[in-house]
Amino acid sequence: MAKIYKTCIFSLLLFLGGFGALSAQECNIIYVTPFGASSGPAGTRQNPANLTYGLSLVNAANSIIYLRAGTYNVSAPVNLVSGVKIYGGFNPLWEKTNGSESIIVRDFFNVEANPSRLVAVQGNNISNFELHDL
Repeated sequence: MAKIYKTCIFSLLLFLGGFGALSAQECNIIYVTPFGASSGPAGTRQNPANLTYGLSLVNAANSIIYLRAGTYNVSAPVNLVSGVKIYGGFNPLWEKTNGSESIIVRDFFNVEANPSRLVAVQGNNISNFELHDL
């Protein structure tokens, strides 16, 4: 009976440990792809977030975003947050290359008013942000 009990405890810890690793950021980096997850445990290499959700995951401990190469289509402004550092141009293995482009494309929906304009990326009242290779 004791052996079965120990096996169940070990299995439970292994399961919980694996789930924690899935949802925890790796090296304070939030990983983002054009069609990444929009909720739940995301932002890892194995389960990247989409751009909007990735930005919502930014905090003091996790302020770096890696964008996989691809086209990020947005229909509303992408709102930057203070302290975020966004690096584009990562290939599918999350290696930085000059041959991979991360492109943000703003469509013509949801026009901003007064004055009428299209905004792709905005940062109102923020500081200490960086954008690289976009």
